Amino acid sequence: MMEAIEGIQYPYALDKGGSIVKAVDAPRSEIYYCINCGERMVLRRGEIKQPHFAHYTENPNCAPETVLHKMAKDNISQGIDTALSLNFEYPLTWRCPICNQEHKGNLARSPREVETEVSLDGVRPDVLLSSVKGKPLVAIEVVVTHRPEKGAIEAYKRLKLPVIMVKPGWEDLEKLKSGLGLVKAWQAPCGAKRCPKCKKPIDEVEIGAFKGASCLYCGKPILVMGLMIDKRWDSRKLSPGAIKPARSVGVLLTPSKVASYAERTIVHVCSKCGALQIGKWHNIRYLVHTEVRREDLEKSKPYYRCEKCDTWLEKKRTVKSMTALQTLIPPDVEKGARNE
Repeated sequence: MMEAIEGIQYPYALDKGGSIVKAVDAPRSEIYYCINCGERMVLRRGEIKQPHFAHYTENPNCAPETVLHKMAKDNISQGIDTALSLNFEYPLTWRCPICNQEHKGNLARSPREVETEVSLDGVRPDVLLSSVKGKPLVAIEVVVTHRPEKGAIEAYKRLKLPVIMVKPGWEDLEKLKSGLGLVKAWQAPCGAKRCPKCKKPIDEVEIGAFKGASCLYCGKPILVMGLMIDKRWDSRKLSPGAIKPARSVGVLLTPSKVASYAERTIVHVCSKCGALQIGKWHNIRYLVHTEVRREDLEKSKPYYRCEKCDTWLEKKRTVKSMTALQTLIPPDVEKGARNE
C-alpha cells in the first residue's frame, strides 16, 4: 500500500454520501469531492500513474498537505474515541531524551475527553486529551510540512503539558485509527526505573540458566548464565553484581584472576567438583557465548540492572521512578515556523 500511494497528491476523496473513498477502490461512475475544500474531484486511474484524485477545476487555495493533515487529525481523534468506548488501548511509543530508553503509553486510559482544534492559553492543539473535569492532559500536534511555531512551544512550556508530535504520510492514515506507533514526545514524564544508589536509569533485563556446557575438569554438565539485552541472549556481560542474581537461577559465578587478562574477571564454577571454569586458552564464558540458545534455557528470572554502578534488583523490589516532569524544548523547532 505504501508504494501504491507514494508521491500521489490526493489518494482519497469524499463520495456523495460524505464517506472517504480510496482512489484505488473508487468506482468511475460516482462523483467525488475534496476532503478539504469540498470542491468536485475527478478520478484518474490509468495504466501509467497510480490511481488518484485531482481537482476538477484547479484550486490554488487547497493543498494535498492540508488534506493529509486533516485526515490524520480526524483519524487520531476518532481512533482514541473508539478505543475509549470499547475499552481498548490506543498505544504509542517514544524515545525519552532523559534516559534514552523507549517508553510505551496508552492514550485511551479512560475516563477522558478528546477534542480537536481547541483554544488553550494561546495555542490550538490539533488534538487535546482532557480529564472529565476539563484538565488538559496531553496535546497532539500533527506535523506535515511545518513544525509548531515558537509561540505554540512557549505556550506548552507555560502549561507544562506533554506534547506528542506525529509526522504522518498517506500510508500511515489507516494505522492512526488504532495507535500512533513511534513518535516524538516533549515534556513527557520519564518512566524509567531509577537505581537506588546512583539514581541513574536502570535497565530491565532477564537472566537465564542455559544447559549444554560441561565442566572443563570433571566433565559434568554445568549451567551457564545468559543475560537478555535488547531481546537477545548474551553470556559475555558478566560482572561482580551478577554473582548473586545468577545463584537465583542455579548458576555459580565467582571473580578470579585469569592469566590472559590484566584484571580479575567473572568465571563459572562447577557445582559438582568446585573447579573454576578456566581453560588453557579461554574462560568458559567465551567458549559458550556463541552457543547460548533459547532452546537450552532451563530457568529465567527478571531483574533490574544499573550498568553504571552494577547494582542488581529483583524486579518485584525495584523502586518507582523518581523523575519529575521536565520541560523539554524540541531541538529542531525552527524560528518563525508554523503548524499546518
